[in-house]
Amino acid sequence: EVWLRGSTHVHARPSGDSREPIPDVIEWYEKRGYDFIVLTDHNQVSELDTSVDTTGKPFLRDPSKGLIVLSGIEWTQNINGCTPPGDASKKCRIHLNQLGVLARPRRKIKEWVDPEPRDRLAIYETALAAGRSFGGLLQVNHPQWFWGMNEQLLVELGKRGVVLYELWNKAFRT
Repeated sequence: EVWLRGSTHVHARPSGDSREPIPDVIEWYEKRGYDFIVLTDHNQVSELDTSVDTTGKPFLRDPSKGLIVLSGIEWTQNINGCTPPGDASKKCRIHLNQLGVLARPRRKIKEWVDPEPRDRLAIYETALAAGRSFGGLLQVNHPQWFWGMNEQLLVELGKRGVVLYELWNKAFRT
């Protein structure tokens, strides 16, 4: 049995909420003794090197090079209002990671965002439908960060294929 230290929710500059280029993010985790990360930028699968086709592989680089860098995407939607209600901002924050994805679309994926459904489970279903062809494991991100996630919704998402949930999330700056 071998335990690995890693993070399944990592953003870099392509995500839009980080200033750090991907190589600097990788270096930060390597210097701190991590064994793996999953690069999960918002609504896109980021590449380390666009000249290398990693389609069909869960890795973005050869694992023998050090830190294991897995492909991923964070399906993100922050529309106004939904049921059950979220925080005081009235944003319906849907953040669902897909880890080890095999697909490599070369753009941000915006088509999945549909402002019409107002039921939180229906919005998650839209994300699940968008990701079905990508492969990989599904993870609910920061389930109690600014929204009304409850145990019934977690159970329903589990029935629909979400196998992981993020237990702890820390935003930080270097």
